[in-house]
Amino acid sequence: MPFVSRLVELITDVHRSSSIGDTLAAAEMDARLAAAALLVHVARADGVLAETERDRVLEFLRSRFSLTPEQGGRLFDRADEGMQRSTMWRPWSK
Repeated sequence: MPFVSRLVELITDVHRSSSIGDTLAAAEMDARLAAAALLVHVARADGVLAETERDRVLEFLRSRFSLTPEQGGRLFDRADEGMQRSTMWRPWSK
């Protein structure tokens, strides 16, 4: 196989595998965000998110998904913001 053809094949294979990896990483992040949103929703079920509830959700997210405190906080915040913006939950939870 000529060198140029082999090089093109190698680059194409790397691109394909990184796309698959990116897709899997995005799907994993979606699952993490969905789990975090559900936990935030349950924690806010009484209309209040107590500090102890927030801490427990954060600890669960960090331990379950092997996140740093900063990553866990960002995930929690994204989930909380998403749930706050969601109109689907408002009639029953407000």
